[in-house]
Amino acid sequence: MSKKTVVLVAILMLVGGWAGAYTMLKKSSPKQEVKFDARIDREIETIELPEFTINLADTNRQHYLKTTIALAVIGEGKEISEKVKKVTPYIRDAMVMELSRQNYQVLLTELGKKKLRLQLAECAKRHLVKEDIRLDKILFTSFVMD
Repeated sequence: MSKKTVVLVAILMLVGGWAGAYTMLKKSSPKQEVKFDARIDREIETIELPEFTINLADTNRQHYLKTTIALAVIGEGKEISEKVKKVTPYIRDAMVMELSRQNYQVLLTELGKKKLRLQLAECAKRHLVKEDIRLDKILFTSFVMD
């Protein structure tokens, strides 16, 4: 056999082996089931709070945070909106106090933002529970620091 024939046979064997392996692996891979989040069935009202502009607690240099936060509460309709509106000043006050304790370097990280989201959720829950409203989560709709 010539060198060209040997090379051609080797290439055909490699391509054939690759195609066979691909076909077998594709057939044997289990089908992925789509799972739906049970929370989707619940009615959620999203209420955006007015923008916050806060001086951060850094001592070495002055930094500020400008953010907009939305409350995702369970339930919807005019009644829920009115109840949230009633406690919004108390929620904002608690959030201002919590935001002003934050550190610029910590908030630069994703973990720092996630921790802040949990702290702000606790601020909101303290006041929403008084109106029998359950908080689903806190959403940052904008987040800018300097």
